[in-house]
Amino acid sequence: MTEQNQRPRAEVLADAIGVLTEAARLRHPVLQQVAPGAGQPDPNRLDQSDWAEFVSQALAGAAANFGSVDAILAGRPGSWEADSIRNLLLATVGHDEAYLHEHRTEPLRVTVPVDQILAEQGLDELYEALHTSLDAREVKALGEVVDDAPYLWHYDRTDAGGFVSSDPEAPPFSMESWRSDRQADGYPPERIAQIERTVFDSPLTRSVYVAKSPKARAKAQRLDGQAHAIQDGFRRRHEALDALRGEERTTFGQAIVYPGVPIEVEATDDPVEDPSTTADGFSSPEQRLLQHAREHTRWPGSVPAPTGYSLG
Repeated sequence: MTEQNQRPRAEVLADAIGVLTEAARLRHPVLQQVAPGAGQPDPNRLDQSDWAEFVSQALAGAAANFGSVDAILAGRPGSWEADSIRNLLLATVGHDEAYLHEHRTEPLRVTVPVDQILAEQGLDELYEALHTSLDAREVKALGEVVDDAPYLWHYDRTDAGGFVSSDPEAPPFSMESWRSDRQADGYPPERIAQIERTVFDSPLTRSVYVAKSPKARAKAQRLDGQAHAIQDGFRRRHEALDALRGEERTTFGQAIVYPGVPIEVEATDDPVEDPSTTADGFSSPEQRLLQHAREHTRWPGSVPAPTGYSLG
């Protein structure tokens, strides 16, 4: 199956022959000695360029762009041509292809599962523990606020749907007193009507309250204000933690590098396949980059990359 927009082989071959022929005609100035151990190009003497070096570098660049030596020779790997080219390429990029990426000219476009990688390093557990710690501190702080029960009449819903208080001193519940209490809290009539529908029409409402007196209402409102201030403060702390988590995710994605190779990183929340496995049996440069990212990119909040410290 041919790829869409693929040029004819004869056309590509003609271009390649043209480039190689042009390279064979390149000339470079001969170095002349101007002092012991020092030289400079002689503009009046030109020699033929190293065509063999040019060809080996061009082939290495093509193999690097394609992914690997085996991948680029997969069309007919057992041919004498493939055997000769393989030997040339491995001599150029190293028998373990350690220097292959240095010859790459096309940028690596790779989707990096940043969340997956960071989760593997326990970052999610760390932030979950921090949120849990904040929740515990909030509960403790709210517990230190004086209970407003002494200032309010509490009425529990009965099976018949009415509201009664367990306090024998409490007056009978009435909607008029409840509405007056909400009005004293500063709610406008339309808001009171909305709250009334929400509270009394819902079977989930188990209790309501009414202030015992204007003075008691003021004390209860102060306590309620203190509780809301505590809740708002911890809400902002939770939001700051979430924002920091997002910043660290972004920072990690921007810190991913592959030495000597320009890369275009797209961060994703979705997991990707294990970089050690491929559909065609070859390890692509994109997959090797993911493995490199796991081993060499500094994790948020740590000084060295994973290869720089012991997990034991």
